[in-house]
Amino acid sequence: MSIAALAIRLAARRLIEGATIAESKVYDSAISSLDELVSKEGAKPLIIVSTEDERVSPKGRDVLAGDRSIDLIIEAVLGSATNANSEEGAVNIPATDAGLELSLALMSRQIMRALYGSSGPWASIFRKLAPQVGSVLTRRGASASGTRFAAKQIILTVEPLAEPPFGVAIEGVWLEFIDALEADEAYQHFASAVRSAIVGEPIPEWRRAARSIGLTDSEARGIGIFGPYLPPEEPVEWNEVEIEGIGVIDQAEIDRNLPDE
Repeated sequence: MSIAALAIRLAARRLIEGATIAESKVYDSAISSLDELVSKEGAKPLIIVSTEDERVSPKGRDVLAGDRSIDLIIEAVLGSATNANSEEGAVNIPATDAGLELSLALMSRQIMRALYGSSGPWASIFRKLAPQVGSVLTRRGASASGTRFAAKQIILTVEPLAEPPFGVAIEGVWLEFIDALEADEAYQHFASAVRSAIVGEPIPEWRRAARSIGLTDSEARGIGIFGPYLPPEEPVEWNEVEIEGIGVIDQAEIDRNLPDE
């Protein structure tokens, strides 16, 4: 799973929480089956947000870019009567077959509004990281056994931004994402781990172009990205240099011959 998929999923969860009939019952990537989850949590409305299939068509070895798509899957589940808000107050929707379908239709609308009609930091992060929606697929589901419930699965296939480069200070929407994690009580404990995973070991600027497209040092030298001499990984401060036929030249000598104008 990519960093983009992680950020899109967490942002979607935060946007949907409190914005639907399910209220705060919005789960991140529940591993249990729907039957098990409903049996444990009851038949009240709930939503599960996950990212599943992720497809990348790299250009050469540039695995961070290329054509990408991520399936953001949102499952809405309920098996009981619900109350929907209206201008005239709360409207009770019974737990009949037709009532459950009506509640799911309202939840689906509320989910899409939360993702694409809301505002705030998480809304900005979600829309910047998933600027294009390739397709939307909706599937109907129901209980196989045990507690009776109805379910609807919404699959948003989004086309995300390229992954952040390796070894470079975080900026732009990725910095917005880290800031949002650090400001969120439920996420702040792993914000530093995400930051470290994005940056990793710093990569010298002269080497980044080659690393961004997956080149070895010899390949980068062969196409002219590197010169014949590879500089050290960390810059070295030179106090003096010895030139054959001239001798030792230090900073004082340079200042005397090349004074500041």
